[in-house]
Amino acid sequence: QYRTGAKIFVERCSGCHNLGLVGAEGGSLKPVNTERVDGPNFNVRKETRDNVLYAIRNGGFSSKYMPAGLATGQEAE
Repeated sequence: QYRTGAKIFVERCSGCHNLGLVGAEGGSLKPVNTERVDGPNFNVRKETRDNVLYAIRNGGFSSKYMPAGLATGQEAE
């Protein structure tokens, strides 16, 4: 289950987010270097399961550049 989630994260999320556990370095680590598509750094920002599912369904929280529906149903779970 975790391996599948990690694979999906790398394929669909790692271009904009950081998550060291899976080697994702898609966002800037320095505020002065951020780009408009940089998402939260999950090495420092912790999220609940419900918040993650909300963001996947709705394209994040701030209606920036995260597309909605990157995973659905069991894939999102």
